[in-house]
This record gives sequence, C-alpha cells and structure tokens, in this order.
Amino acid sequence: RVGGVGRVGSWRSWRPCREESPEIVEEVPQNVELSLSAAFQRILQPSLANGWTLLGDLLTCGLAAPLLAIFYLRVGVLHPDWFTAIADAEKDFIFPEFAHGVIFSLCWCYGGLAIGAFEADAVNPQNLLQTIQRTIYSGAVTAWLASVVRSFLTLSGNLEAAYAFCGYSAPLSHAMPSYPDFFIDLLFEVFLLVAWRFTAAVVLAKSPVPERDDTEVDGRLLFGDLLAAGFITPTLVIEVFFKTQTYTPLWTVFWDVSDYGVWKPILAHGSILAVCWLVGAFAAGAYSKDALAPIDLPLILKRLWTAGIIATVLLGAFNFLSGNLVESQGFLTAYSADVTMQKQFFDFTTDVVFAAVCLTTWRLYFAGYI
Repeated sequence: RVGGVGRVGSWRSWRPCREESPEIVEEVPQNVELSLSAAFQRILQPSLANGWTLLGDLLTCGLAAPLLAIFYLRVGVLHPDWFTAIADAEKDFIFPEFAHGVIFSLCWCYGGLAIGAFEADAVNPQNLLQTIQRTIYSGAVTAWLASVVRSFLTLSGNLEAAYAFCGYSAPLSHAMPSYPDFFIDLLFEVFLLVAWRFTAAVVLAKSPVPERDDTEVDGRLLFGDLLAAGFITPTLVIEVFFKTQTYTPLWTVFWDVSDYGVWKPILAHGSILAVCWLVGAFAAGAYSKDALAPIDLPLILKRLWTAGIIATVLLGAFNFLSGNLVESQGFLTAYSADVTMQKQFFDFTTDVVFAAVCLTTWRLYFAGYI
C-alpha cells in the first residue's frame, strides 16, 4: 500500500519486493545504418574488432550448424528431399549440409561486413537486444547472398560439381538438395549464429552490482522452477513430437503410455528434470538475492546458464547410467531393442533445449523483463 492506495488487485502484485538497486545509466548505441552506400563503404573498408568472434562465426557456420542439421536428419526428425531420393547404396557419403556451411561461411564474410557484424559494438554486452538485431540483419543478408550463389550455380550447370567439390556426390541417383532443403539449413545457420553471439555477449558482460552468495529461496520462484522444469518441459516435448507423430521419445516407451496415458511419463520424467535443475540451481547460487537483480540481465543469464550446465551434466550422467542399467539387467526388452545412441542423445538435447527455454522465459518474467 503506497500513499494509502492499495495495490492488492494488481496482476504483478504477487511478485516479491526486492531491495532498491543503484540506478545504472547505460549508453544506448545508435542503430546500425542499413543504406547501400554504408554497406559498400564497410565492404571496401573492412573493420574487424575481435578476431575470436569471427573465428567463432566461421566454426558455427561451417561446422556446428551442418552437424546439427545432420543430427536431426539421422534421428528422423528431418526428411529432406535429397535423402529420400538418394539410393541406399550411396548413403555412405559426406552430407551436403557441409557444402551449405561452406557457402554460408563465405557469404557471411561479405554479409557480415555489409551490416557491420564485425565492428566493436556488434557483440555488445551492454545492449543484448542490439546484438541479436545486428546478427539477425547480417544473417538475413547472408542468406540472400547464399541463395543468389546457389541460383547462379544451378543456372550455370555447376551445382553438382560444387557439391562434389565439398565432398557430397551421388553419381547414381544425381539427387541434389532442393531449395526447401537449402533454406532449412540456412535457418540452422542463422539460429546458431544468434545463439553463439548472444552467448558471447553475456559472457563478456560485467555486472554493475557486486555479486552476493547469500541464498534466500522465494517460495513462488521455487514453485515456478519446479513447474517449468518438471511439468511444462516434458509436456511441451509430448505435444511437439509425440502427439504430432514426428518422433517418439524413448522415455515415453520406458514409462509405457498404454496404462495411464501420457501423464505417467510426463510426471516421471519431469521429476528427474526437476531434481537435476534444483541441484544445479542451488549449486550455482541461482536463488541468491542478486540472481534476479532487475538491473542486471547479464548476471541473471550467467547464473541461469551456470545452473543449467550443472543440471545438464547431472541429466547426462543419469541418462548414461540408466541406459546401461536397462541393457545390463535384460528387462524391458522392447525398450532395450529400441535404444540407440543417436536417439538417446536426441532425447537428451531435446530435454536441455526445452527446459532452457521454459526456465529462461519464466525467470525473466519473474524478474520483470517480460
């Protein structure tokens, strides 16, 4: 109640009152100029503020994004046209995603220069939104350049030779990736570039408030964490993959949906995710007073990601031990027969990604950023 006026009915009134923090005045950088003249000037006079950022960009474009696309193809989530058309005898080869990575990497050098993706404020710890915007703009220009290069190779009749130069060859079926296949790989490239540069900006950020290790658990924050990690995360996995018949997670086979439906695997698997998160959160100090400082978004994300890394290690150890136990004991034959290393790893990465999205969204909402 302030000045005699009650605020009990306010929709945000349930949020805990925190200690007032010193006001931090940040310099807001100007938006990047997107005119053609400025783009040509940046290309003619290139600027590279941090070579490590460029190295990370090239590794992301040329290696990480193609490997991620190949992984999704191998577990059966992606069904590109070229993989369907190719002969079984030719499936021992280098995937064409690496060729797409090479094209995108080369085009990124020009598209990134044109938008100023290598300038000093392109990866800005003081303005994370600007970092995301600059990367998305540069990625969009790069995707357009890559599409132009592919169209030129197609019209000139050199497309198959270009793929063969990068290691992909299908001499029997002559199956080439279609434009939709190519654009899906470009989406992987842009998404991972945004994730990599955003992570780099958070890591480089310095906290404007001193960190404290005192822990004071807020009941509502704890309940929200348990709900996000233990219920919402497995429910989203079920809705996105299982109910759409896109993919069947192994833990739904393990917990058998035939008797109690999907609720049994959701609650059982969700309890494992919740325990792993709680251990990681307490170990990383994610419940300390400054872990949700309303003026310090980088610190919130650092604490959250540190807790997530610990929880990920625990979840990985649990998956490894449980998988070995099931196979060694010889029970649940149907489950054991269906277990593959790729599907186990896919379930693991799916849990980590969905839990990260749910917990990050919830904590940013709790801290007042959303």
